[in-house]
Amino acid sequence: MYEINPPKISAGQNVLDTVIERIESISSVCKIVEILNDKGFNDKLELFLSIPANPNFAKIQKKIDVRPKGFFTQTVNSKAMVQRITNYLKPKGFRIIPCLLLPSEKNSKSAEFLKIDWSNYKDNFIEFTNEIHKLSNDILISSPNDFQMAQTYLSKIKS
Repeated sequence: MYEINPPKISAGQNVLDTVIERIESISSVCKIVEILNDKGFNDKLELFLSIPANPNFAKIQKKIDVRPKGFFTQTVNSKAMVQRITNYLKPKGFRIIPCLLLPSEKNSKSAEFLKIDWSNYKDNFIEFTNEIHKLSNDILISSPNDFQMAQTYLSKIKS
């Protein structure tokens, strides 16, 4: 069993300063994944990193180089986005987990804030979900403001 403990903070220390120092000492999430992989954690944990929905693969090369188990995307809104990501990363042995925003009235403010255009799948979300799942073998459905609709869709997808 492995345990990662936070730094000890004495009564006289500023908690925020201590946390910031710790974050600065480990310069990036990529470095953390690299360290965990080097210590053998990848045998016991599946480490994933996030990538943009429309990544510039040259800019995410550091993430690719540290060899996480895979990547989860920011919210995607088209099959083409997922196809591009899976075509590039799956042959390299990575799992891809695309994130989809469930289209509903209650989630519309989230879609607007994230600049998600769900017009491609608003009227056929189950079909879209199935298409994305065929490409990646995984999906993450986000429904930040409409849990009832999420439950309804998950029941339909299951059957």
